[in-house]
Amino acid sequence: MLLIVACTKQEPQYYWSEDAPRVVAIDSLLQQQPDSALAYLEWFDSIDYGGIGAPYNHYLDLMLSEAAFKVRKEVVLADEIGAAVACFDSLAEAYPQADNLAFLSARAHYMNAVCINNGIIFTDDSLTMLACQEYYKALEIMEKHFDEEQMVGHKASFTALIFARLANVYSDKFLIEPTIYFYKNVLNYKQKAFNPPSSLANTLFFLGYEYEKSEQFDSALYYYDQSLACMNDTTGVLYRNVINRKALSSYHVAHDGQASVDALKRIAWAGNEFEMYDRFLGIGYVYKLDNQFDSSIVYLNRVFNEAPSLFLQTQSADYLREIYEDRDESEMAGEYARFVTQNTPPEFGTKADEWRFTNLFQEYLQQKQEKTRLQEARHNQGRVMRIILPLLALLTVLAVWLLLYRRRHQRTEAEKQVLSGQLQEQGEALSAMKKRVEAASFAEEPICRLIMERVNEGQFKSKVDYLVYKDYALNKEQLLALREAADIHFGQFTSRLTKYFPSLTKGDIDYCCLYLLGVEEADVAALMQRAFNTVCERSRKLKGIFGSDEPLSATLRKMAKADVSL
Repeated sequence: MLLIVACTKQEPQYYWSEDAPRVVAIDSLLQQQPDSALAYLEWFDSIDYGGIGAPYNHYLDLMLSEAAFKVRKEVVLADEIGAAVACFDSLAEAYPQADNLAFLSARAHYMNAVCINNGIIFTDDSLTMLACQEYYKALEIMEKHFDEEQMVGHKASFTALIFARLANVYSDKFLIEPTIYFYKNVLNYKQKAFNPPSSLANTLFFLGYEYEKSEQFDSALYYYDQSLACMNDTTGVLYRNVINRKALSSYHVAHDGQASVDALKRIAWAGNEFEMYDRFLGIGYVYKLDNQFDSSIVYLNRVFNEAPSLFLQTQSADYLREIYEDRDESEMAGEYARFVTQNTPPEFGTKADEWRFTNLFQEYLQQKQEKTRLQEARHNQGRVMRIILPLLALLTVLAVWLLLYRRRHQRTEAEKQVLSGQLQEQGEALSAMKKRVEAASFAEEPICRLIMERVNEGQFKSKVDYLVYKDYALNKEQLLALREAADIHFGQFTSRLTKYFPSLTKGDIDYCCLYLLGVEEADVAALMQRAFNTVCERSRKLKGIFGSDEPLSATLRKMAKADVSL
């Protein structure tokens, strides 16, 4: 086994180590049996291996950190992993054709992200952002260095891990579109890693849950059914969780409350105490949606009074509050509202933080699209050359036979055509770049910055009366400025909306401009001084007009960038 000794910028040297095969064998064992590899690495770490060369030291540190996290979810050697990142990045840059060095560099960045967040996704946003950037870096290395046909086996398993960690980050931020994208890639790379179908069940469940969160219940049911089809074990907690979520989504599609309740009752006592009360919460929720309030109150009160989890108690209290508000029993509703307020933690992060994570995702997609475009361009160029070269050879033979001036004329015309094509491609590329720059600068418009500052400052809640936020309301001049900004950056966006969708009112256009900026329904309610339910109703109306089940922000961004209606 050949490895570079130095991690500095000095003249690279090579080093034959008698320990190299053993180190590589440990890595192979790590991919198959992490627990056995961990035991061996901990023994190996107890001896002095400083003489085998710096890269080997970092290699062993990286494997020990990976094994400890895989087996015990324990984060070790955080400082050493930082040094390993610098080492393998340097080596991969010096030897860009070395697959093993690129793979080690990506693994080091992945473990550095784990160490930054101490292996936990739910920490403060500053650490999560740093970890997220490291996950993206690991992904960038893998996708840049390895072609898709190389992404199999261990490389595919590792890439699936990166996508899974990114999915966890974005799911926590309630950024559904990126989360779904990442989970679908987890499925793709798990299949490339030749994992058995049963290993896909958990990812399929998470995919279904993201669609459920976005109220795309048909898609949620599809993935829940796919998850169940992959399972060999129908006695585990994953099976019961899928049945639980499927029952709730089924109600929204079929509106068969009894069928959903029966499904939840069948699994209510199959798990531990937390699961039992979680199922009771689901039963109470279905009865509530079905307007069977008396039955709902029985189950929700039991959760509220007996559940071992403050989270379950708070959720049941919120449902009870809604029921008593519908019954105009303000005193009871107030008691449960106070409990919810006292036991709901403050929202974590701000809209600006979410925007930063969204920007990271958009930048990643743009880079990936650019890579795809370049690959297609190279492929097309090769195909064109295979066609043109024989023609040029034929023209050369004919030119020798024909008059010299005719040959020169033909070659000049060919050069003009090639140059014209290049100029046209460059013009199209510049035009596309201009559009991206203009779209990106929309958020920097003074009116857009003012709106986002109000959103971040107000931290608007859907359950708070909109009149409380009257100081944050937008006046007519500000709404006009927002429409003008959208028209400037997205090619007369409001005029195009009015043309393609004549049923839209001026108020609808204002709502569309706000959603284009990326705000939520609670923010719109405060800024437009409308009741939250009114805003939600208008949101559903707009979705119906546009014929899209996606979130309005995503739908409008697509329409704005595509210069056409959906």
